[in-house]
Amino acid sequence: MRVYPATAREFRWLRERTGCVLTDDFTAIKAVDAFSGIRGMVGYSNNTPLSVQMHMAATTPLAWRYLLRPALSYPFLEGGKEIALGIIPEGNGPSLHFAKHVGMTERHRIQDGWKRGEDLILLELRRPKFIELCNRNFRRIHAERKAA
Repeated sequence: MRVYPATAREFRWLRERTGCVLTDDFTAIKAVDAFSGIRGMVGYSNNTPLSVQMHMAATTPLAWRYLLRPALSYPFLEGGKEIALGIIPEGNGPSLHFAKHVGMTERHRIQDGWKRGEDLILLELRRPKFIELCNRNFRRIHAERKAA
């Protein structure tokens, strides 16, 4: 599996899976394999000077092995952003779990923001936490290689 920039024609793949709005500043990266084509994509929209909103989808968990590091690196290292944002309906448990697992923190709930009885949850990942997670992962990998 390889990671590449997604083309404007391919953004539809992500929109169909997440419902994201394709803004004028929308950009994305994709994970593809030789057999099935696109297996995962992360899109970025609503850029401000310090933040960007992320939209994520994958057809297989394996895609995250290849896509996650570049997906999180792009806004902070290439885009110079301080904050990556995610907005997820409360009823989308797997996405909420995944976002929190990769370091995002719940910041606000909009009561009935998705539909009556279902909140819309705003999550954030700030640059210092991203750097901390990268360093922690590097130390873990280094220790595993040293022990082998």
